[in-house]
Amino acid sequence: MQNIFSYDSKVMRTLGMVSDVLLIGLLWLVCCLPVVTIGASSTAAYYTITKVVHKKMGYITKEFIKSFKLNLKDATILTVVFVILGSLLAFNIYTMYTALEDSESAFPIMMLFLYAALFVMLLCVMMYIFPALSRFTMGKMKLVRFSVSTVFRHFISTPILLAMLIVTVVIIIIFPIGVIFMPGVYLYIESIVIEKILRKYMSGEMLDKWDELDSTVH
Repeated sequence: MQNIFSYDSKVMRTLGMVSDVLLIGLLWLVCCLPVVTIGASSTAAYYTITKVVHKKMGYITKEFIKSFKLNLKDATILTVVFVILGSLLAFNIYTMYTALEDSESAFPIMMLFLYAALFVMLLCVMMYIFPALSRFTMGKMKLVRFSVSTVFRHFISTPILLAMLIVTVVIIIIFPIGVIFMPGVYLYIESIVIEKILRKYMSGEMLDKWDELDSTVH
């Protein structure tokens, strides 16, 4: 019993990791409340999970706040753009859906599928852009181009991440209490998948610094 509950035991390390993931998820949730800060919160959550949970370096609150402040401006601008585009697409999807009942033409259903596909594409780009923002220093348009290309280059990982996101949302809708732990679970699994992708685009110097737990890498 004493070995099991010692600080360095596998059980305690696992419990520590779970509590860290849940805390990051709660920090993400709280910092998302203004809506326009969803991007900054997602960027900070990814940075914190990769650095503190995976690399065992730093403190959760400190690293989260540091990344949140550092990327607040760029992430907020991107979030506002995504919210506007998403709202327009959602409105068009609803409009075309309601038009199906009053039209015998194939046009509404064609446009419905087009808008739905664009909405899904927007979600996929968002899944990559904020983790990329936490890792790379590049302009907003370059970030968008990078994320769009990543969606198609990693055609196996993209649907997996999208399916995970959908499952997370569905669980929270069915079991509202899931909002306490599901964001952290999703962020943790997402980080495992995306981290493998981001490393492919890091220079040798960046990889060396990141693998050495150099906190200046960003």
